[in-house]
Amino acid sequence: MTGMKKCRRSFCLYRAVAAASSSLLLLFMAVAAFAVTAEAGSSSPDYNVIMELRKSIGLTSDADCNYTKIPCDCGAEGSGLLDVRCDLEGRGRVTYLTFQGASGGSLPASLEALPELSIFEAPGKNLHGAIPNFGEAIWEISLNDNHFTEIVPQKLFESKPQLSMFVLSNNPSLNKWAIPDALKGSPKLDYFSADGCNMEGPFPDIFNPVNFPLLRVLTLSSNSLTGSIPESIAELTQLQTLDVSNNQLTGSVPDSTIANLISLWHLNLANNQLTGPIPSALAGLDQLEQIDLSNNQFTGSIPQNIASLTNLTHLRLSNNQLTGDIPQNLASLPQLDLIDLSNNQFTGTVPNFPSTVTVITCGNVDLSEGKGGSC
Repeated sequence: MTGMKKCRRSFCLYRAVAAASSSLLLLFMAVAAFAVTAEAGSSSPDYNVIMELRKSIGLTSDADCNYTKIPCDCGAEGSGLLDVRCDLEGRGRVTYLTFQGASGGSLPASLEALPELSIFEAPGKNLHGAIPNFGEAIWEISLNDNHFTEIVPQKLFESKPQLSMFVLSNNPSLNKWAIPDALKGSPKLDYFSADGCNMEGPFPDIFNPVNFPLLRVLTLSSNSLTGSIPESIAELTQLQTLDVSNNQLTGSVPDSTIANLISLWHLNLANNQLTGPIPSALAGLDQLEQIDLSNNQFTGSIPQNIASLTNLTHLRLSNNQLTGDIPQNLASLPQLDLIDLSNNQFTGTVPNFPSTVTVITCGNVDLSEGKGGSC
């Protein structure tokens, strides 16, 4: 997710991601040269917080680092367990915290007292307990794949004007929670991933271009979201990934909801209770590579114009109530790898797809398998 370049002698940290076309990556490239310098005998104002963090995650030995002055640059240079970096000016202000070999324990509430902390990364580190608040300078919070049990969303998202990246996915032990309106105070938000973390309530209607003009990734799968997909997302023209699969969403998906998602390449609405026809506006989203509408209650036929999606690699429509003939022109999609149409009510003959395409059509009792259909 992030790249690092270390300057051995000057103790610099450069973070960059070598891809273009997203504001998040530009933000990463703008963060450079985190370094630490200090006069002998001076103390970091963030010293006590780092000490409390070390204790709470079970790092009790100071043999690997000189923490008596500034608790920074003790990652790869020291134990390799906790990487701590400070401000360029040498004031001893912690700007970057990432867990490397450290694992287990909990996070202290005092992390909120790090006023210049901008990056906090602790994915997959077996952490538990409450998710702490962070200061207003924070722009990346990565806490996915842990065992947190408590979140206070209003406090966590309040006054985060710099927040660009938030990743909380795969924390199933969290208390039930919902995304608060406070998140609207983060207009730089680019990446929001909260899959499988016990979220409930209606699909949040705050995701719109007024609040989040830079939003590129939104994944809220495997929660307990209810209601319909709000039309507020309709103008998120920067959105590339939308995954709200494995929820309890209902209602139809009107063309007006998705017609302007012109940057979208991954759409996953699977395993909900969505109804109505497949929106024909999908055909206008020419960046689409993956569509998954499986395990819903969609009705009607497959729009003929879906065959205009020349970048499409995966089309999953299984376990719906779709009818009619399978459009023959789907077989001409140049990038298609997989099409799953199983367990619907299709009639006619399966198109003659190339042998390179995996075609799944079983469970359509009135469908003639032709050359391509199989289970």
